Amino acid sequence: MQKYSIIFFVNFVYICMYIHTYKYIYNAFHSSFVKRFRLSREAFCYVLRITADNKGSRSTYIPPILRLCATLEVLGGGGYQWLTGNDSRVSVAQSTLSGIVTETIRKLEAVLCPLWIQWRVHNPSDAATTKQWFYRKYAIPGVIGCVDGTHLFFQRPTQNEEIYFNRKGRHSLNAMIICDHKMNIMGINAKYGGSAHDSLVWKHSNERAYFENIFNGREHGHWLLGDSGYPLEPWLLTPYRTSTDISRTKFNEVHAKARNIVERCIGVYKGRWRILMEERKSKYDPKKIAIFANACAALHNICIQYNVQHLNVEANPLNDEVFEPAAGTSENSRNSNKQIAEKIRDNIKTSLALI
Repeated sequence: MQKYSIIFFVNFVYICMYIHTYKYIYNAFHSSFVKRFRLSREAFCYVLRITADNKGSRSTYIPPILRLCATLEVLGGGGYQWLTGNDSRVSVAQSTLSGIVTETIRKLEAVLCPLWIQWRVHNPSDAATTKQWFYRKYAIPGVIGCVDGTHLFFQRPTQNEEIYFNRKGRHSLNAMIICDHKMNIMGINAKYGGSAHDSLVWKHSNERAYFENIFNGREHGHWLLGDSGYPLEPWLLTPYRTSTDISRTKFNEVHAKARNIVERCIGVYKGRWRILMEERKSKYDPKKIAIFANACAALHNICIQYNVQHLNVEANPLNDEVFEPAAGTSENSRNSNKQIAEKIRDNIKTSLALI
């Protein structure tokens, strides 16, 4: 009898929490709602609808709406579970909250990432729109996106520490981000530790393999922009390492302005989902950080689709990378792809000098 009384009381508490949360979601001011959950009300309802799983067998089953609220607060608030667990809307024990976040974030990654992180190069219309935007704004033809890396920091791991020890003497993942002109994330790779250089992450990425395959199939005329940490390739244009004349200097300046879109994208992405910020130095393990990064990338794109404003984000964030020449990609090398890439870059440099 006492057992059933406890179960009844727990369920009663969850029902009260559910009602309280439901009222807050539909009655809170827009700015207050976005600040708390990082999504607009419409975006929140969309995510809830496509990820909710109402099949609960336990007598103390926690409704999907509470699970999503708790997870978004952890992602947006920087991973402080004890603060979320003590919140009046999601009042659960820290151990329970940890399980909720783990289950929900995996569901978000599995459901949202295939829908919202799409390699839009396959779509000629999307690629053409991006090319037109970059050409009108910066007079660089053929650009379908920009690539950059960003470090996702965490506390010292218990295994394979050397893989995650980066050049700044801290532990991190080196996540590669590719975005379009609207700051939509088209590709993300957070599988490599902080010791890996940007060029290594790019070399082993599916995106590079895709570009190489279509280039070998005689489909040319589009490329990404990357900084000097990446190799110069026919599908990836980087700045000149030395500015020996005015035309090279101008190319590098225009290239940097155009490439700034990916730096702003990373600033908005990490500023909105503060669990990825450097100062948080998450206590989660690297594998879970990678899942967070993927799910947050999909949520980032959803926010863009639903025109959700971002809060407390620097417009031009400081880049946390240390750029070094990519191994084996010296400008003195004379392989055929490098020669083609140099010719493409030189042609663009010449056209920019005439403007």
